[in-house]
Amino acid sequence: MNLRKWVPGINIPENRLFAQYHSDYPETMKQHIVKDLCQRKPTLRLVLATVALGMGLNAPSIKRIIHCRPPTTLEKYMQEIGRAGRNGENAEAIMYFNNSDLSKARAGLTSSVIQYCKNENNCFRKLLVKYFGFDDLMMHYMLVTRKDAA
Repeated sequence: MNLRKWVPGINIPENRLFAQYHSDYPETMKQHIVKDLCQRKPTLRLVLATVALGMGLNAPSIKRIIHCRPPTTLEKYMQEIGRAGRNGENAEAIMYFNNSDLSKARAGLTSSVIQYCKNENNCFRKLLVKYFGFDDLMMHYMLVTRKDAA
């Protein structure tokens, strides 16, 4: 079935509700995606992205980051989940993985990521705060500041 015949404007990027973003994508499409995400109310509702979506993206509308497998380091994970909640509202990070994602044979995978993923008893936020050298007081400060910013 030819959707172009039945859905007017399907090929117009501005009409799309979802997009993909990776390093080999055309530069014009990447620019469109970034421009749309940086708006207060973007048209895009879902972006399937690699790390090519990169640091420095200030997209206040991002509310959820979903990983289909863990990044190789907690530094990368923290940078990636930091894209959500920049407008001061609540945000969430979800990570799906299986045992093969945590294999010690996976290149670059750190033991801290394996421990983080296998955690069943502790608050994930506290684990990240502790890993990066902050104490519970700093975590409290971050939570209060974020709440006050909204």
